[in-house]
Amino acid sequence: MYPRCGSNGSIQNIHQTPSSSNQNTEDEDDSGDNKASALSFKERRREAHTQAEQKRRDAIKKGYDSLQELVPTCQQTDASGYKPSKAAFQGIMDKLFESFESVPTNNFAEFSAGVFNWLEEYCKPQSLRTMVHGVLREQSYTP
Repeated sequence: MYPRCGSNGSIQNIHQTPSSSNQNTEDEDDSGDNKASALSFKERRREAHTQAEQKRRDAIKKGYDSLQELVPTCQQTDASGYKPSKAAFQGIMDKLFESFESVPTNNFAEFSAGVFNWLEEYCKPQSLRTMVHGVLREQSYTP
């Protein structure tokens, strides 16, 4: 069965089942009727599965679209039209890990306090922006 969208957006079936194209007469035996019924059931089941799958795919697409709206920087690139590479991301993470090495790990209390201090110093938006610009400049990806 092949569904086809009509001009009003509704789905129309362009393939008819044997039982719908030929009206069964009382002369036909029951075994033929059972086969047509089973075939019709399978076709209905297949059509229901196809529609459910399309609905699932549409929901996933809608989810991605709403996620892109929530994270607008996903759609933007810098002035050169270049998307930062894995190497640029690796450079940024290396800088963060270098600074994190200064956090004391002698005991949990020192570590916990050190992490909070590190977050306050290195993870403020302006600090991150400055660090990212520096890394990109080093790699000659000027923003």
